[in-house]
Amino acid sequence: MRNLFSPQIDKETSFVVFDLEWNQPYHTMNYPFDTHKFNGEIIEIGAVKLKFDENNTLYISDKLSVDVKPEFFRTLHYHVKKITHKTDADLKKGIKFKEAYNQLMSLCDENTILVTWGSGDIDMLKLNLELMDFDTNIGISYLDLQPIFSLFADEEFGQRSVEYAVDFFKIDKEEEFHSAYADAYYTSLIMRRVFEGYDFEEVKKACSKATINPDVKSSFSRTTPPDKNISKAYEDKEKWNRTCPYCGNKNKTLISSFRIQKSAYALYECGEHGKFFVRNKVKKNKEGQYYGSIVKRMCTIRDLILVESKKKEYDIYGREGKPQCLSKKEQNEKENL
Repeated sequence: MRNLFSPQIDKETSFVVFDLEWNQPYHTMNYPFDTHKFNGEIIEIGAVKLKFDENNTLYISDKLSVDVKPEFFRTLHYHVKKITHKTDADLKKGIKFKEAYNQLMSLCDENTILVTWGSGDIDMLKLNLELMDFDTNIGISYLDLQPIFSLFADEEFGQRSVEYAVDFFKIDKEEEFHSAYADAYYTSLIMRRVFEGYDFEEVKKACSKATINPDVKSSFSRTTPPDKNISKAYEDKEKWNRTCPYCGNKNKTLISSFRIQKSAYALYECGEHGKFFVRNKVKKNKEGQYYGSIVKRMCTIRDLILVESKKKEYDIYGREGKPQCLSKKEQNEKENL
């Protein structure tokens, strides 16, 4: 059984790149559930399956494009209509969600990694499984390609759109954006370009490290007791911060907790479940006391770059961080000392 937390990518690995379009509720209408939680119903699924050939080049081995007939949000939201160019009549043409979901999963096996651009689609897929009262465990590893693109191709490490990456790689725009299949297809081409354009082993290593288990909770939070002394709110004395939430073992410290400006950061690692990013942001309550709002989560590439950059800033400038008044030239000179 492949490790869902950090699977090793090899020649047997396949990627099912998928994208969803979903309708939104009108909050003036009555629904049999809380629309603040169930805030979208899938109306289209598009997917492209990628495999490695003998030259380690990704090729398209299968495709999926299917419309889904909604059971609850049957009137197309005006915002969705504007983006997708669909009509209310289009919503009546699809198949049931269960059948569409089964078609998506039929593309997968134990060596498959699901891939999306951004985390919104995997979250919406699991939300719809819950909405339909289905088993929400997908049982397949998951990779967000967006930060992989940023890591290798985007110096500013921004949250870029699929279209931005398509333009970056000068990929021909054969399909209109904002259909599920088109966006899945473009994402698959971006993935292929990343593997082809940069060191293959490095890309493979980064993808493996960034692949997670979508069926487990990945983010955890707690608050520290309020205190008049702000320094106590930053203290990292709690076992909770340094313990793996999955196996309960003490994590190895990769970057010890350090305070910069209004937050403290740390990086830990569990031998079985990977790296954990910890951030403690200190806040003030109505009584004038300080408390720490701590987030611990499975470390993403974006988290790793954040904590490493903050540590570098801390080492150079100290607790106060980079002075805002310095010019770029002065900042570069100080950082190169």
